[in-house]
Amino acid sequence: RVVRGPQDLQAESVRHTAATLSAPPEVFETLRQKVFASFTSPAIQPVPVAWSYRIGIALTSVFMIMLPLVYLMSLTDGFSSKYPFLKVYDGSPYLTWTLLIWELMYFAQFFGLEFFFRGFLVHSLKPSLGFYSIFAMTVPYTMIHFQKPMPETFAAIVAGIFLGWISYKNGTIWLGLVLHCAVAFSMDILALWNKGLL
Repeated sequence: RVVRGPQDLQAESVRHTAATLSAPPEVFETLRQKVFASFTSPAIQPVPVAWSYRIGIALTSVFMIMLPLVYLMSLTDGFSSKYPFLKVYDGSPYLTWTLLIWELMYFAQFFGLEFFFRGFLVHSLKPSLGFYSIFAMTVPYTMIHFQKPMPETFAAIVAGIFLGWISYKNGTIWLGLVLHCAVAFSMDILALWNKGLL
C-alpha cells in the first residue's frame, strides 16, 4: 500500500486543476451559455400579476405555519447565539439604521442563494434530470448549513426540497425568495427580542 503525503495530494490537485483548465473550449462555452441564460431565464422574471392574490394567500399561509416553529427555535441556545449574524459590541441599540441596512444586505445575499440553487441549479438540470433536479440541488444546499445548529441543518433538507419544488412548479425564484427572507428576518427579530435587545 502506497502512503501518500501532503506533497503528493497537492501535486494531484494541481494536475486536476490543470486538466480542468485545459478542457476543450466547448466545455467553457457551454458553461458560459448556461450561466448567462440563467439571467434571462423565466425563473428570475417577475411573477405574473394574475397570480399575485393566490400566491399571496399561499405564501402567507406557509409563513404563518413556519412562524411558531421559528419562535420556538429562537428560544434555544443554539439559535439565539447564532442569530442574528449582526453583532453590536459598543452597547448601541439594535433597532437602528444599522439593523435595517444589515437586513437589506442579508436579503441581497438570499437573492444570490436563491438564484444559484433554485434558479441556476434547478432549471439548468431540469432538462436532463426533470423533477430529480430538486434533489440534486438540495444536497449542496444542505451542505452549506453544516456549520449551523443541527435542527436548522435538518430543516434545510425539507426547505431545500420545498423551495426547489416552488421554483420547479412555478418557474420563478421570487416566491421562495420572499418566503426565505421573511423566515430569516423573523428569526433575527425574535432572537433579539428573546435576548432583550429590542
